[in-house]
Amino acid sequence: MSDPTQSKIDRELDNEVLLSADLATHATVWKSRPTRLEFSFNNLCNLKCVMCAKSDDEPNWVLDEAVGVKFLDDVLPWTLHWTPSANSEPLLNDITLVSELAHKHLVWLHLFSNGTLLTIERYEKIKDRLHKLWISLDAATKETFEAIRVPAKWEPVMANVEAVLPRALKDGVEVTFNFVLQTKNYREAAAFVDLVADLGGKACNIQELLPNSSTFHDLKWEGHVSEADLAAALNAARERAAARCVDLTLELRPPFHAKDYHNPPTDAFKAPLAELRLRHSDAIARLFPSFCSMATTYLKVSPDGAVFPCCRGPDELKMGDATKQSFEEIWNGPKYRAFRKAMFEGNYPEPCANCYVLVGNPAYQRMKAAGGRAST
Repeated sequence: MSDPTQSKIDRELDNEVLLSADLATHATVWKSRPTRLEFSFNNLCNLKCVMCAKSDDEPNWVLDEAVGVKFLDDVLPWTLHWTPSANSEPLLNDITLVSELAHKHLVWLHLFSNGTLLTIERYEKIKDRLHKLWISLDAATKETFEAIRVPAKWEPVMANVEAVLPRALKDGVEVTFNFVLQTKNYREAAAFVDLVADLGGKACNIQELLPNSSTFHDLKWEGHVSEADLAAALNAARERAAARCVDLTLELRPPFHAKDYHNPPTDAFKAPLAELRLRHSDAIARLFPSFCSMATTYLKVSPDGAVFPCCRGPDELKMGDATKQSFEEIWNGPKYRAFRKAMFEGNYPEPCANCYVLVGNPAYQRMKAAGGRAST
């Protein structure tokens, strides 16, 4: 009987070679398969954060469990990282089922949680397959936190974080704290880094605000905050990160994007195969900058069945319907083939043309400065 772990390793090594060949030959029908999956059985959330579609009463969807499991059994054999959320709180899924499927297919979980339900009891159910835990706080103070993350309360969330964080770090889980940059919180960027350090955290992200809610134009810094003031706030955060030994990523478009690492890398990875894929993805971004690196490996499936090639999932990039089509029919169907052709030709769909993931890639910036598309 074959060893499932060895089979997973062999499948992934083959997949990396196939992806490189798909990109190098400008193929539109791909032999490689996605290794990062965003899939949730529902899009339920217990919060209505001001920058989220939930604040506009986004409709709730719950996917039929049998349909979802069938699709997952087709995709998870290739998957290394599974994010079980859909603009939602992942701990509102059936965590026992998620854990069982992750074990069955040797998949690692990447959880984005708002912290309200992140109890020790729930953590224990998923810890064996939990690789990355990202906790969204978006503030450094109680007042700002409760103004953004409605109707969460500061004290219970801090209590959950203080209980789970040391256990997760001891278990080898990579924990990152998230801060979506907006007019309500940009002044707290440096204090947020200090909060993360005070909690015992080692990493945080300051992320770009996306146009996900009707309040986007009021919350985005552009038009409300000067570049000089924003730069001062972000530079202060970078200084605090260096002083407190906190890894800081500014997931922002130029000129503000940055990655500052202050903790020595570890040789003891909890999920070595997934880490290898992340490094391969970095290489893909450098070598093929004209093709969005996320779209090479990512698959997003909404609970209504809509399938997309990236985490943002705009309607213009809907590739198929998982409730009516198989994974194979979607992955190399006409919409995916047309999308890949446009990527190779540099005729980017409107949602892609100014997306941080594409244009924030330093290799893409160098390519554009040189006057054109990269030769692949």
